[in-house]
Amino acid sequence: MSSCDGVIASFPRAGRGWLCRMVEWTVRDSFGLTGELSPSALEESVDYSERRVPRLIEGFNRGEVRRNGVPASLISGTPRLIRTHDDRATLEDRIGAFPTVLVCRDPIDSLVSFFHFRRDHRKAFDGTLSESIRHPNQGPLRLARWYNTWGEAEPAHLVTFEQLKTDPEHALGSVLDFLKIQTARPLAEIVDVWSFERRQALANTASQSSGLREGRVGTGREAMSSPDQEYVFSELDKHLLPQGRRLFDQAGYGAG
Repeated sequence: MSSCDGVIASFPRAGRGWLCRMVEWTVRDSFGLTGELSPSALEESVDYSERRVPRLIEGFNRGEVRRNGVPASLISGTPRLIRTHDDRATLEDRIGAFPTVLVCRDPIDSLVSFFHFRRDHRKAFDGTLSESIRHPNQGPLRLARWYNTWGEAEPAHLVTFEQLKTDPEHALGSVLDFLKIQTARPLAEIVDVWSFERRQALANTASQSSGLREGRVGTGREAMSSPDQEYVFSELDKHLLPQGRRLFDQAGYGAG
């Protein structure tokens, strides 16, 4: 791989896709891209995996960069960004270390959303929420591994799903500043285009399978029983290493 201007990494269902859309829309707009690469072309897509819409932000999954297939001549001069759910060591072994935006979300909300995504959207899991959080690849063990591996990322910029919801303009602005992406357009316009409510409405009218659910903060605790929540935090306490706990606490989730 030649060069990369930044990485956007998160545990699944933490808001990375939402942030990527806003960042990519900004790049398309700022660089005056046209046709299939215009901001309006991206706006029409709800599901980020929609193959009909070329993507500037390339994916890194299971140790491989998923190329976007866009001719380099069409996006010459634009920042090259990578999005991933993979662990840091795997990514850095393959492409090296680059400035990284880490997107975190309340652990209960994240695990509940991941459960619904796997069961209802992907049809990849047939079980209960209680069973899901005890699955090594869907529960707190996987979440702890993610914090442990990314807790040592340097340089890194942290943004939380909660910040994206409560103050999206400031959160997006901080990410764009970190990635050195400039925009002359007011951040409020970008945030409005990519508001959760607008995305849901588009998904309903376009009949797209978007995986969007409520997108609210704190609803995971309504869905998950108290004993299961205690299990999640008990397992996190058990498996978070010092660097993972620092990141976890920095995100504001240390109190449980």
